[in-house]
Amino acid sequence: MFGENKEMKSNCSDIFDCSTNSNYADQQLILMVRNPLERIESEFGFLGNREIFRELWQNNVGSEYPKTLLDYIKHPSNANSICRFLLSIPMYTDATVSKSHFDSIINTFGKIPFVFGRTDSMAETIANVSYQCAIDFGDTIPRYRTSLYKPKRDNWDETINIFNELNSFDNMVIEEIHARFEHQIQNIPNAKIVTFDGDEYDSVYPFVCADKMRSPLEIYANDLKTPQLLYNWVKENNDLLEPLLKNCLQNNNGNGKAFLIEWLASTIPLLLQGQKLDINREDPLQTLRNLVAEKFIA
Repeated sequence: MFGENKEMKSNCSDIFDCSTNSNYADQQLILMVRNPLERIESEFGFLGNREIFRELWQNNVGSEYPKTLLDYIKHPSNANSICRFLLSIPMYTDATVSKSHFDSIINTFGKIPFVFGRTDSMAETIANVSYQCAIDFGDTIPRYRTSLYKPKRDNWDETINIFNELNSFDNMVIEEIHARFEHQIQNIPNAKIVTFDGDEYDSVYPFVCADKMRSPLEIYANDLKTPQLLYNWVKENNDLLEPLLKNCLQNNNGNGKAFLIEWLASTIPLLLQGQKLDINREDPLQTLRNLVAEKFIA
């Protein structure tokens, strides 16, 4: 039964509205962008693992959340999603991005003192923010919110071509931001380059210990043709799974990799009933993905 979740959008449209963006003329705004195809690939996996967004899709589109990245990209509500975000266009709705919308975004870049950044050039981005905003970040910065679920890349060449056909405004915005970013970092004297500490396993505890505790199995639910089968199974077996989950969480004090290794060692015999599955201690997330495949796909 789906709830009343029908609208979700950003709150930054006034920044890119020509009638209101003068309010930010004296502010420094940091705008960081990611490769737009990689961004929507990450979004597809990240949001598909969260019930609130699956409900939002169901309520607005009238169908189940897409099973493949290509289907997600092809839906009109996801075209030019970066522009949609900047303009606060609600997610998964019929509204489209126009040339005038694009022009408004580009014009805003010239009116407000943005500090630009790129996620694929994070060291240079931090140096730019440090210089432009007079912030000292130290020598090392923790790495936060790494996406745990990465969809398998099927038909990737087709995916790239279709994405580029449907997202021309996003691609042009990214090109503009990249050019402005390069101009800014060329003017930094003695740029200090920081290093980043942490990896994707730091995101395991936040995933499992969300407002509503989740099973690690749910990380790879979208590998199933019908992810709801896994979610239903987890709910039906909660009395068996939850005590084990809580015990492993308490034993490992936030160490995501150690937690996952212990949880897999305890869970594999229960789920596979004697079938052997070796744990990759260097990359237990891969073992978890294999476990989901053996239990729910094979």
